[in-house]
Amino acid sequence: MTHVKAQQKQRAQQVQRAQLFQRGERMENYWKVQEVAAALQISVQTVYRYVANDEIPFHKINRAIRFKPSEIESWIESKAAGVPPLVMIENQNGNSNESVMLNAQTEGSEV
Repeated sequence: MTHVKAQQKQRAQQVQRAQLFQRGERMENYWKVQEVAAALQISVQTVYRYVANDEIPFHKINRAIRFKPSEIESWIESKAAGVPPLVMIENQNGNSNESVMLNAQTEGSEV
């Protein structure tokens, strides 16, 4: 990267940080993917899948994916309040190692 491009990139990052600070937000308040995975006790891959499917609130800062802890907490509460129970079924070949979890409400069956 040339010196001029490096300076431009650094300036853009400074402007973005200043904008966040003006809105009362600080970079330190954001979690990384690994921190969300640890907090939710799920894999990093699952967090990325949630992001790709817009299933979890996130922010893109430059190219980095970041999460506000307060938004994650609200998301967890909303999921806990509205998620129907999961049902474990065996695959058609009867192999219990290939069990599938289905949402009972989605399937239209009663638990």
